[in-house]
Amino acid sequence: MLFVNRRTKGDSEEGRPSSTALRSRSVALFLALLLVLGQACGSSGDQAPDRVTGLITQIARGADGKMQRFTLRQGAESFDIQIDSRRDYGFDLEHLEQHRISDWPVTVRLEQRDGVLFAVEILDAPSPTAG
Repeated sequence: MLFVNRRTKGDSEEGRPSSTALRSRSVALFLALLLVLGQACGSSGDQAPDRVTGLITQIARGADGKMQRFTLRQGAESFDIQIDSRRDYGFDLEHLEQHRISDWPVTVRLEQRDGVLFAVEILDAPSPTAG
């Protein structure tokens, strides 16, 4: 029976990988693992909620005075939400100004388009102090 001892670059005389080769492979494996974990964690952080409830803290208007977007605070997080000019929300959007001034909460159903959050539905939310 014939045994062939194949050595690759970085192997020791005994055919085992040298400590330098092992270290290089370990570093490469570690970096690959970091990359995979970073991608996994990054993708979950990019996932926007489909519904938020909170207080409107800011309203932005266009040059024509129409409401274009608003900022909603839910706990410690804030969300910049665009108004879809083609959508009928079923009420005058100026009502949101009253919510902002009075600290009345709203619930907003969201849709993410190209990384931008759009309001799909905007509803009055029960006040946290309501019994």
